[in-house]
Amino acid sequence: MRFPSMLLVVLATALALAGPARSDTVRLEPSVHRLGEWVDGMVSDGKSIWVAEFGQRTLAQLNATYGVARRLNLPGIPDKIDIGRDGALYLLLEVEDRIQVWQRAPASSGGRPIVTLEPKTCAPALAAGGGPFVWVLTGCGSDSDAALFKVDTRTRGDTGTMPRVPLGAGGGGVLMVRQGHVWAAMDRLSVIDETTLAVRTSDIHGKLGPRPLFTALAADADTVYAGVASETARLVVAIDPATLQETARAPVDQMINAIVADAQHVVALGSEGRIFVLAPRTLALERVIDLTVPKVEPRAAMIRNGDLLLTDFRLENANERGALLVLHGWQPPPRR
Repeated sequence: MRFPSMLLVVLATALALAGPARSDTVRLEPSVHRLGEWVDGMVSDGKSIWVAEFGQRTLAQLNATYGVARRLNLPGIPDKIDIGRDGALYLLLEVEDRIQVWQRAPASSGGRPIVTLEPKTCAPALAAGGGPFVWVLTGCGSDSDAALFKVDTRTRGDTGTMPRVPLGAGGGGVLMVRQGHVWAAMDRLSVIDETTLAVRTSDIHGKLGPRPLFTALAADADTVYAGVASETARLVVAIDPATLQETARAPVDQMINAIVADAQHVVALGSEGRIFVLAPRTLALERVIDLTVPKVEPRAAMIRNGDLLLTDFRLENANERGALLVLHGWQPPPRR
């Protein structure tokens, strides 16, 4: 009878080493750094954090303590923002009935438009790529043709002169550039080679519920993570970049507005302010965070110096002003 006893000890030890059996739920108070009227995208250039202030047509540069060091006035309404490998800032700007790709070079006091899209074009996403290129996703819905444009940041013009990758009918969507490939996700997922423009299309959308929509993308060293909303589910999904197939999923109770990932955690931010901390690759739920700030609407997030930063589009009882929220101590206990 000794062998079964030893087996039980081994099994118990293995379970303990596998990590916590369930997550915890905590309520945390972020530090609140008020910004302008309605805030959206956020990036870091390694020195400063830049935030697009949607409602007042400005770009805010934050200092080391997250105060506003200065603001740049913009010729249109800013939306998505990214940082290029050249160190320049790139934004999508709504200027009257057109969308422009706008560039601010490092150390410049202003900026310039480099590409103007056709009138009434919907452009939901922008991402900086390799070399002197940025990518713009267009598409207004099921009745229009979605496309991905490769924009050479050294030139000026319109999208008629740019390489165009057709992606079928669709609207909305998110973009991410990873290891020489552009991930374009709307109601389906396509991966485009930056150099050849060859397209791989995944069939993962057929396994995510009726009428799926990809709402966020992020990646760590070997896995891609997506937020997906369908008529029946809200999910965070792990995807193998080689096969474009799902490797894990985590159901959540809010649509995911943003995801950030590093070697230790995958952090998914719900549209109503709930934060889900998941294990890399397996997506085991490790922590659920509810914020003390009411009615948070996350738009962008990053992990910086161990803190979790997120932009809040607007704050309750603050005259529709947005904010940067900073969370300390958000990480769950270490996995055993």
